[in-house]
Amino acid sequence: MSRSRPRTTRHCLAALGLAVLGAAHPALAADPPSELGGKIKEKLAAAGIPVADSDDNTIKIVQTPVLSHWGRSKFDVDPRCKKDSPGCDPTWALKTCNTDADCGGPIAPDGTGLSCVALKPAGDKKMCVGHSDELLNELYDQLTIATTAIDIDSLYPLTGRYMLTLRSALDYLSTHDREVTVRIQYAGITGAMFEGMLADLMKGVATDTKSKVKVYMGYVWPNTGSWNHAKVVAVDGRVAQVSGNNLVENDYLNLQPVHDLALKVAGGAAREAHAFSDILWGETCRRIGNFSRVRGAAAYYVWSDGKTSMGARRDCPSKAKLPDKEKGRPAGAYVMSLPRLGSLAYAPAQPSDQAILALINNAKTSIYLSQPRMSMDKMLQQIPFLYASGGFASSTIRAIRDALLRGVDVTAVFGTIKPAVGDKDAGYFGMTPESFIQLVARTMPSRMKDADVATTKRLVNAALCHLRVANLKFSAADRYPAANHAKFVMGDERVFIVGSHNLYDANLLEYSYLVDNAKAAADVLENYWGRLWRFSSVGAVRGGSNCDGPPGAPGALPSYEDDESSLLDDELLLDDLTPASADPDVWYFGGI
Repeated sequence: MSRSRPRTTRHCLAALGLAVLGAAHPALAADPPSELGGKIKEKLAAAGIPVADSDDNTIKIVQTPVLSHWGRSKFDVDPRCKKDSPGCDPTWALKTCNTDADCGGPIAPDGTGLSCVALKPAGDKKMCVGHSDELLNELYDQLTIATTAIDIDSLYPLTGRYMLTLRSALDYLSTHDREVTVRIQYAGITGAMFEGMLADLMKGVATDTKSKVKVYMGYVWPNTGSWNHAKVVAVDGRVAQVSGNNLVENDYLNLQPVHDLALKVAGGAAREAHAFSDILWGETCRRIGNFSRVRGAAAYYVWSDGKTSMGARRDCPSKAKLPDKEKGRPAGAYVMSLPRLGSLAYAPAQPSDQAILALINNAKTSIYLSQPRMSMDKMLQQIPFLYASGGFASSTIRAIRDALLRGVDVTAVFGTIKPAVGDKDAGYFGMTPESFIQLVARTMPSRMKDADVATTKRLVNAALCHLRVANLKFSAADRYPAANHAKFVMGDERVFIVGSHNLYDANLLEYSYLVDNAKAAADVLENYWGRLWRFSSVGAVRGGSNCDGPPGAPGALPSYEDDESSLLDDELLLDDLTPASADPDVWYFGGI
């Protein structure tokens, strides 16, 4: 295959850590922990959950489509070309070019057109690309700094240009004599043929040299209702990207892309991402050959010396071999690691669950949510071993209800109920604002058992006036129904969580980061949330009515039991929650 441009050792070392995040993202100054961050940490400690955190991190928010595409109304130009057409690169299925004019570009203000960009994983060949192919260069840079270890965890296998980028990076590491162990974990539920996938990934890698790179590809499927849903790319314990991105070409790089969010971290938090991968691989190694509905299943394949073979228990890579921890890193952003272990957890307390609930329960002024949807799934409630998440969606909706009753402003952006994604139906279903408002509103009367009907209605309406909900829009023009796949929660415009954890019921394995840093929060508010809400708020729905008029007669909230177990058992029954105006597709099974 074509070789990537040569780099000197000095170049590679310079690329480590901060350089991978980009020059526009210097190290963040440390600042005292916020009150909200402290409350979250206390909650985890009270639940007996060890906190893995660090305060030497530099971070970067990575969006798909990329930041510059907010305000653009069209994503209807497909960059792919027919492989046998003139000027089409047969490997990448992209048209080669010299200038933007060769691509009908540059990309216009409304989003039409393509740009001519040099793709590093294609040997710096210039090609006509769309809205987010520049992220392939970032991924390539991150992977090619590796000296000992790469971990990739994902629900789905990398496809298309993402897979080609990984292949090119592995070829680069092989030809530069790097002794790197690469571990790739996918979800067994995808039904993929792992041996064939690994052989296909490694086609053309190190064809003219003896490679020191070893690539392991496997899965652990603890039981029928729990599988890996985390999306992690971690390198050498120095840089990690944690996200909701599935790295599927059709969904993210071509027509009508899915919106998603990632957090790239350089610092101590990157080592914790490898620790999560260690858990997955530890379970893979332990369960090999023990298939059953109760014990689950696991398997892996290995590529070494140009050959692919089935892995054995004795050679299973249960722990990443990382370089020594960097010494003398300056203080930076505080980041907490938030794994969720699904049915692998040996205790009911899941760190990610507890942190999200603690953020919502302790926020004083505002809560921002960017999510695919937030609802309980009918199928999950009917099948006990699937509904093992402890009713997380129910607890989260109750927490949002109580925040509204405290006077906290809650703003949420969900995906379109039936979004357009790529050139096929990819299943990224959202929900209507009205459905979410109904979910929350139906839980409120149980907090007001001593109030009369009139008082209850007044207080419920006053609380719902603090709730605003919208469907995702990239621009005010709103040319196509967009899918939101981000998993973002922010409290008091300070503490935020980004990762793979959806706010609906599913007992999956997840990984997220919590960030508590003033400058990082300001960047997120300006470059992510502010732009998201600026365009999505067009057509937003307010939870209450007459919210801008004079307030009702003053009165304290009725007393209620603080113990959640005292709430009505049937307050969240789905048959009662589904309003006539809600789309039935809100109740959708599964996790993407």
